[in-house]
Amino acid sequence: KLVLMMPTLICFNSVLRIREGDRLSKKTYPLAEKMASLFPFNRILNTLINRNWRKAQRITDTLKRLSEKYTVRAFYMVKCLYFIGAVAISVVVLTAGHIESRNILLTDVADLSNISTSADGRQIEAMERVVPQYTKWIIDNKFILDDKFEADLTQLVRNEQGIRTDAVATVATNEILTRVKNWRGEYFGWLDIVITVIASMLAFVAPNISLTFRRSLTENQMQGEVLTLQSIIYMLKSVPGTSAMLLLEEMENFSEIFKPSIQSCINQYNVNDREAFENLYLAEDYPGFRRIVDCFMNIDDMGVEEAFEEISSEIKNFKENRELERNLLLDKEAMLANILGVLPGGAILFGYLLVPFIVRSVVIFNSYNQDLALLTN
Repeated sequence: KLVLMMPTLICFNSVLRIREGDRLSKKTYPLAEKMASLFPFNRILNTLINRNWRKAQRITDTLKRLSEKYTVRAFYMVKCLYFIGAVAISVVVLTAGHIESRNILLTDVADLSNISTSADGRQIEAMERVVPQYTKWIIDNKFILDDKFEADLTQLVRNEQGIRTDAVATVATNEILTRVKNWRGEYFGWLDIVITVIASMLAFVAPNISLTFRRSLTENQMQGEVLTLQSIIYMLKSVPGTSAMLLLEEMENFSEIFKPSIQSCINQYNVNDREAFENLYLAEDYPGFRRIVDCFMNIDDMGVEEAFEEISSEIKNFKENRELERNLLLDKEAMLANILGVLPGGAILFGYLLVPFIVRSVVIFNSYNQDLALLTN
């Protein structure tokens, strides 16, 4: 159930992000920031960042693009915490699963009525008493399961009250031995180690996947924000007294994605306006925004109104392209949301209903074949 619940939550969160069309709330990791400065984590983070310097730089640029308030060190700290948490949760869940399976093997009698078609009500009641009793007895005494022990066990079961036929005694013995073997096989083994490693690695890269997904959503919004900034400039450029600083301040008020870069440009503007616009041009690589910055660079030579003269025609073309691209984007997001919406139901259908049904059918089929073989002999 836990395995099926996790993909459902992930799909729900992804569909929610697609539906919102926004980056939702900003994330902060104050605990991760503090832990990153502690001695053991500090050394681990330094090693990770130094060995993956280019990747760390790309993550820094992405965090800046998303206007996140945490550093790349906190990001790597979160990755480490996810890794440690995944290891701990995997070990606890898998160990608890083995303990639960052992308890079921020792106590469960619900399916004993299905393992033998030749047993009547009294013999089934006897099997429900004998199977858990002898299973626990063998496990406590750590007997070796060889052919001689199997024969002795069959005779002991045959002598139990309520067991009247050899066929039922053989079926009960086989069930006891199967439970003992399964009980001894329920421990934290190599398969559990592999599952833990896979889960921990997936948890380690999960923040990267989330960051990439959020950046892709942000890039889809850049075009709309550029159109908003162009509209603001178009309305203000003909107003007497409009200056480059006034336009920058208004752009800052209505901007979200480009807000950090615009704020940096405003801070540098009074020192060197030309250098401030050049740095703004280099800070953002989106073509539409760079065209706006090019217009700002021409203000000193042409004036505000003439520098942004092409804005009106560009807005018209931009709206037409925006509408076409928006329709394509909506179709793509709708298809992705439909796929993500179907995945949890498919996982429940196949993982929780069909697979157990098929396994149970195979078990019952083998039981009938075994009973037929015993009756024939």
